[in-house]
Amino acid sequence: MKKYIKLVFLAALALISFESFSQKVKADSNDFNYVHTMEMTKLYAMKPGSNKDGKYPEFTEVTDRALSKNTDWYTDKIVSTPERSRGFQRVATNEWVKASDIIYVNKTDKHTKMDLNEEMPIFSFDSNSYKVKETGQNLPKGQWIIGSTIAYPYSVSYMQVGGNEWVQMMEV
Repeated sequence: MKKYIKLVFLAALALISFESFSQKVKADSNDFNYVHTMEMTKLYAMKPGSNKDGKYPEFTEVTDRALSKNTDWYTDKIVSTPERSRGFQRVATNEWVKASDIIYVNKTDKHTKMDLNEEMPIFSFDSNSYKVKETGQNLPKGQWIIGSTIAYPYSVSYMQVGGNEWVQMMEV
């Protein structure tokens, strides 16, 4: 019986100690960026020292792993390449994916104003399939508040203007 009480007491102390060392962090907003893979996606590693002095970095393919199809990965850095302004997105320490292989999503609670010079078709976004489709409605020209963005490969982006209402923007 003494061993049992001693064991329970030690377990309680360990639990209290663990709780006192754990940290609770409250984020100020729901802003985050992530990439969604459409297919099995190759990973790349940035060559050490290749992005010094303002030069474009060089990347080599990682051959022993890849990102699975239809998965989401947080990203925190974008590196441009001569071919495209959104060249590579970082998904892990020195592991990058090509922007042309993924869908980039910027979810934000912050909103900015956008001026539309003409009416634009409104699209809906299916978060399960990552497909967009036209709703048959148009957003009138004028000033609008935009939020999150979705950037598909090859310069097609959508900006959120309502709950599940998005307008298509072409990158320049």
